[in-house]
Amino acid sequence: MSSDRQLETESLTKALYHLSLAKEYLEDFKRTCRMEARRQAGLWVGKLDFTQQDIYSALTPRSRELYHEELKNGDLLFTQSISEKWIRMTPEQRETLEMAADGILSGKFVIEQVPEP
Repeated sequence: MSSDRQLETESLTKALYHLSLAKEYLEDFKRTCRMEARRQAGLWVGKLDFTQQDIYSALTPRSRELYHEELKNGDLLFTQSISEKWIRMTPEQRETLEMAADGILSGKFVIEQVPEP
C-alpha cells in the first residue's frame, strides 16, 4: 500500500497536466494584460506553481514518468483546441470521432492526408 505522499493514480497525473494547461493560459493572460492586472496574474501563477510542485512530490516515480510522457508527447494548447471542438459536437459526432481515434491508435484505421492543390 502506498503512503499518502506516494500516490499513483491516473486522475492525479491528469490533474497535474491540466494545472499545467491552466498555467499556460494564465501566463498568456499575464503577457497581454494591463500592468495593474499583471501583479495579480503573477500571484495566480505562483499559486499554481506551488500546487503543481506539491502534487508532483506526492506522485510515485511511475506516475511522474506518465506525467512527463504526457507533456513530451502532447502539446497542451493543441489538446485544448481538440477539446473545444469536441464540446461543440453532437453525441453522434463524438462517438464517431472516438471510434476513429481508437482505430488510429490500434493501427486498424489509417487516415491518409490529401495533398493540397
